[in-house]
Amino acid sequence: MTRQRLLVDASAAFNQGAGIGRYAREILRSSLPNLAKHFDLQLWYASDDRGPARYLDQATQVVPEGTGITIARSAFSRRRIDQLSRLPVDLLARWIIGRADLAYSPDFTLPTSVQSCGLVTVHDLAFEIIPQAYPPGLLRYLQNVVPRNVREAKRVAVVSRTTRIDVIERYNIPPERVVVIPNAVDKRFFERPQFDSETQKALGLPNRYLLAVGTIEPRKNYATLLAAQRLAFASVPRPLVIVGRSGWHNASELATIATMTQNGSVIPLLDLPDEHLPAVYAAADATVYVPLYEGFGLPVLEAMASGTTVITSDIPSVREVAAGHAIIVPPLDVEAVAHAMSTAEPASDAERTELQTAAATYRWADSATLLVQTIEEMSRHA
Repeated sequence: MTRQRLLVDASAAFNQGAGIGRYAREILRSSLPNLAKHFDLQLWYASDDRGPARYLDQATQVVPEGTGITIARSAFSRRRIDQLSRLPVDLLARWIIGRADLAYSPDFTLPTSVQSCGLVTVHDLAFEIIPQAYPPGLLRYLQNVVPRNVREAKRVAVVSRTTRIDVIERYNIPPERVVVIPNAVDKRFFERPQFDSETQKALGLPNRYLLAVGTIEPRKNYATLLAAQRLAFASVPRPLVIVGRSGWHNASELATIATMTQNGSVIPLLDLPDEHLPAVYAAADATVYVPLYEGFGLPVLEAMASGTTVITSDIPSVREVAAGHAIIVPPLDVEAVAHAMSTAEPASDAERTELQTAAATYRWADSATLLVQTIEEMSRHA
């Protein structure tokens, strides 16, 4: 019997760093061997521009050898494909990506011609819930293409129960079409690696610090976090190490970071190599993550896996992930965040064990099993 052809839009795995990019690479690493047993499998990706994909090497490493999985790069950028996909010419769309019986994307959207046979992953609906946090162009794009993809897709994957509720209620999607395939945490965080003195000195890390991980953009709420650090540092002179990339609408936050760097209250490591991240978590007194809205909250889970005290927002998604193992604060209450930061202490041995045990319930193998089961169920009704 002819095997069905499964097309995986792996653009996020090839182009994006932490967050969605990491989710894409890890879910593929864990699921591709089993998927390849049942389907003719092609990974297809479009670069952000006409140059090479930024995470090409990391993405290709997730493809197991000897399974017959092929990798194809589009001649068009993803932006151009999204533009062409709006044209009412199915032949053009099929020429761009080829034929598929089933399709999967770990990142919000699929090209038009495969949406109806596809599974798309929605990581959050921040652009619907706090639209003021987005640049106008990006907001228009997301509000145009994501609802259409969600409604057209055969199935919708989400990363948390909270996001499942958001998708069902916002887009009036039948609950049976929406499946939770959660984020998980890499085993390297559980290992709690330590820096040698030379690397620690090169990074400028003191022996004690607080840690913030996340893109510098409005919904990550750095304005409150930095204001809270000013107060906390005045009572307990412990710097805040910031790991993340620069996003958008952040000129004020970047200026504040530069000023606070001068007095030693902030240490920016915005271009930290990913391989150093587990050790940075492990050495922190506490991780502070206070977003306004989140679909999952991966830094909370990574900090827990590292056995590190967590301070996080009183919002549904991160409370779901933390599962009672975090200090919860109102995300816009500067004084409350500052008090938590100034009084936070490193986890005891017993607390560290509890944190790591809770984090261990989120395993990539389990998420991959859910993904494979969902795609196999779709194949039976293709």
